[in-house]
Amino acid sequence: MKILMNTVTLVNGQLYAGTPIADPVEQAAVLSAGGVLGDTSNPAINSMYLVVSAQRQFGRGTPEMWAGMMQSVWAGGTSTGLVIEASITSGFADFAGLATGVKHFDYPLGPVLPSNARLLALPSAEGWTGFDDATHAVDQAEVGTTVGGAQLGALVAIDVTTGTGFPKPFAAGGYIGELIAAGTQMSVRISSTVDLKTLTAGALTVKVLYTLQP
Repeated sequence: MKILMNTVTLVNGQLYAGTPIADPVEQAAVLSAGGVLGDTSNPAINSMYLVVSAQRQFGRGTPEMWAGMMQSVWAGGTSTGLVIEASITSGFADFAGLATGVKHFDYPLGPVLPSNARLLALPSAEGWTGFDDATHAVDQAEVGTTVGGAQLGALVAIDVTTGTGFPKPFAAGGYIGELIAAGTQMSVRISSTVDLKTLTAGALTVKVLYTLQP
């Protein structure tokens, strides 16, 4: 898949930066008209394309802004440093020392974010071995911009009897394509209907991708 990196005028109208172009004939026409095409195999280009798509989906931004965003990525070359991955794995062994009555556990997801961090997609549960305990409780995870918050994504009812289909995105949340406030510490919360220290199995890996706006 090719992504238009600038704005180009064709016979039938304008195409704006961030437009996906798969047809080779159309790609050739765009190139002949002065268009610059990037490839989604480039992680930086693909990630910024996701940002542009999110802006359009939410009705935000202008063609000029989109063009500037895409061209800033193009100017950055093919460096994957433009895309930052934060991930964390937590499991039942982390809960052994918790006190009686504690049914949720919070841990940081990546470093404290700078002022130009932009979320590229919903956090995803990359891998999971089923949480379990003597009574087969229901466990869940959520990702937030504050400890225990669920603004970024919530994957509810991770039942101990299920666990297929990974990786899977978190099902709810916002902030895709948005700048996140400076100093934000993303966090993951594991919750259970029983005391966490009674869990005998289970681990969850959560990943999130973000970029730093130029």
